Formats: sequence, structure tokens, C-alpha cells
Amino acid sequence: RYILCVWTISFGVVFLLNIALAVIDMENETGYMPVNMFEPRRHNIYQVHIMSTVFCSTFEIALSIERIVAIVKPRHYFFSDFAWKRLIVLTVLLVRFAYAKEGPMHTAYR
Repeated sequence: RYILCVWTISFGVVFLLNIALAVIDMENETGYMPVNMFEPRRHNIYQVHIMSTVFCSTFEIALSIERIVAIVKPRHYFFSDFAWKRLIVLTVLLVRFAYAKEGPMHTAYR
């Protein structure tokens, strides 16, 4: 349930960022398509959108792996308190990967 809730929240953030980009596009003076993608406001929202999409996608993979483990070893999975610790560590690692200011996701913007 934890992974599903976190994934749902991250997917909601991606959805809200899509709405924000649509609003920016509608308010654009040059029409729907911007003259330059690197306008400060648009660029910042694109950056957060990409980071949120990476986080959401990796959580989908974690959700799939969690379901596989629950099916393969149900007794060990459902009666283990250690699973919560693993999920929290996984969440921290995925946040670090998705939202880090340095790394492979951010070299394209330099």
C-alpha cells in the first residue's frame, strides 16, 4: 500500500505539472508554441516535470517488483517488518536519483 500511495502522489504531481505547462502555453504571447524552451518559468517547470516523471516511473518498477516478491514469497513478505525499512530506503534512493542536482538527468541542460 505504501508504494501505491507514494506512486499515486507522484503521478498527481506529474498531472499538475502538465496542467501548469498547459496554462503557460495558453498565456504565451507568441501563441501556443514558445519561441524558446529555455524561458525561466517554463524551463524550471520542465525540469521538475522530468524529475517527477523519472521518480514516478521508477516507483512503477518498484511496485512491480514488490508485487512479484509478494507472489513468490507471500508468507515472508506479509509477516516481515523488515519490508517497511526496505521501502523507506528505496524511497530515499529514488528521490535522490530523481531529484539530484548533479547526475545523468541534469547534464543535458548544461
